[in-house]
Amino acid sequence: VIAALFASQFGFAQELAQVTFNKKAGFINKAGQEVIALQFEKVGDFSDGVAPVLQNKKWGFIDEKGKWVIEPTFDRVKAFDHAVAVVAQGGSWFYINKKAERLNLVSTDKIYDFENGLAFFKQNNKIGIIAPDGTEILAPKYDLIRKFDGDYARIKNFERWGIIDRSGKEVIPADYDEIGNYMDGSAYARKGTQFGVVVQGEFKGLEAVDKIWDFSTDGLAYARKNKKLGFIYTKGNWVVEPQFDKARAFVNGLAPVYNGSKWGYIDTKGNLVVEY
Repeated sequence: VIAALFASQFGFAQELAQVTFNKKAGFINKAGQEVIALQFEKVGDFSDGVAPVLQNKKWGFIDEKGKWVIEPTFDRVKAFDHAVAVVAQGGSWFYINKKAERLNLVSTDKIYDFENGLAFFKQNNKIGIIAPDGTEILAPKYDLIRKFDGDYARIKNFERWGIIDRSGKEVIPADYDEIGNYMDGSAYARKGTQFGVVVQGEFKGLEAVDKIWDFSTDGLAYARKNKKLGFIYTKGNWVVEPQFDKARAFVNGLAPVYNGSKWGYIDTKGNLVVEY
C-alpha cells in the first residue's frame, strides 16, 4: 500500500510526494517514479528546499536529490523557513541553520517556529516578533499574538483584542472584547455586548446583531440578528438581509444556507441559485 501526500506549498523544480511501502519512506514524482529511495523510517514535506527524514530514530534533513544536508542527529525537528529551523536535542529546543549550527537569535522563554519569515518570542510573559536573522521587529508587548493570516495577526493585551501587520504596526488598536479576521481594511469586532465592524479604524455598531463570523475572500461575513442569519460586507452594511436559519461562509461566490428543513446555495446578491 502506498500512501502519498503531495507537497503543494513550495515551488521546487519538481513536485514530490511522500510514499511509504513496507515500513520504509521516500519520495516519488508526478510520473510515479521513485526519485528518492524508500530508505527512511519517516519523512516530512519539503520546505525551503529540504525535507526532514528519520533514520535510526534520529532526524536530519535531505535535499531534493536525497543527499544529506544535515545528518540525522536530532530527537525532533520542525520545518525550515528562511534557512532557519527549530530542533530538539536532549529535551532542549533551539534554532539551527542549514549547516546545523546552533543559533542564539534572541533571549526567549519559549522557542517558536518561523513561518513566512517571522517568529514570535516571549519575555516576561509578553510576546514579540523577530526576523530570521534575529532582528527584533516588534518588542514583546502583547499577552498573545495569533498566527498570521496573510499579512495580519490578531493580538491580545489586558483582555482586549486588536490587529497588527507584519511590521508590528497596530492597524486596529487592542480596544475590543472580540475581533475577527482583517479583510479590505475591516474586521468584525465586539465592544461589550455590541457587535459591529471596524471600518478604517472606526467602529460601526450593528443593531440587534448578537454574532458575526469571519469575512470570506468575497468580503462577506455571515451575521445573526433576531435568530436569523444574513450576510454583511466589510463596510458593515447588509448585502443579504438576515432570513436563514443556518448559513456558512462564501466559497467561490456561493454560500450554503438552510431554511429549516433543507440546504441550498445563494450567490453574493442573495439569489437562490441551488434550490433547497
